[in-house]
Amino acid sequence: MSSTLSARAPLKLPAHDRPLARTAWLMLALAAVTVALMAIDPRLFNGVSTWLKPLKFQLSLAVFLGTLALIMGQLTPAGRESRLAAAIRWFAIPTSLFEIAYIMLRAGLNEASHFNDADALGRTMFTLMGLAALFLTATAGLLAILTLRHARPAMAPIRLYVASGLMISAVLGIYTGAVIGDAGSHWVGGAPTDAGGLPLVSWVRDGGDLRVAHFFALHAMQIFPLLGLALIATSAIVRHGVLAITATAYTACVLALLWQAQRGEPFLPGLMA
Repeated sequence: MSSTLSARAPLKLPAHDRPLARTAWLMLALAAVTVALMAIDPRLFNGVSTWLKPLKFQLSLAVFLGTLALIMGQLTPAGRESRLAAAIRWFAIPTSLFEIAYIMLRAGLNEASHFNDADALGRTMFTLMGLAALFLTATAGLLAILTLRHARPAMAPIRLYVASGLMISAVLGIYTGAVIGDAGSHWVGGAPTDAGGLPLVSWVRDGGDLRVAHFFALHAMQIFPLLGLALIATSAIVRHGVLAITATAYTACVLALLWQAQRGEPFLPGLMA
């Protein structure tokens, strides 16, 4: 009887934070619209569809916000209802909506959203976008603190992996983003065009691309929890040792990718030629 009741029980999805999750779903809905726009709008910008950049940001924000939502859902009620949790929502949701709205507006005009210094409005908006990106990325670090303090007991075996991934994404994401901002472009040494780059990401093949290091920095928050889940059956000593080695190696790899791009060298030169 118990097995029958269990089989009929409704599927329980992982706990999540509803405001963050709804914003993530909104980004996916916008991505579907953007794909349709790419199909009917032939205009190009920097050698690729004018709608490719909004699509990349929509997908990236969907993953980022979805990850925040899932992790927030694994906190205790005290953690989810804390002021720090409220700050994460207030930073992440409005900044995400602001960024994607402006990027889509500029794409519709077939103009640059980033590094647009053609007029005072472009310069002002780029500064505001930089601040928005800073606040948005910092939410990963704030959630790392919440995870260490308020993770549910069931999350204990991977708590340090989740917190480490979040903190690495926050610190390295902000740093690599600042490097791109200071450089005034993501291209280093190659032709200033995304035409001929890798599909979707558009990483250039004939020079350095600072976006590579930024990409891997931001996605530590997904990679480390998955690694923790893969090792969940091992002992705490093994998990802690692997985490220390992986966190050090991952940080070194991101910095090496940044250094490689700054030298004007393409990512994976043998495959990018």
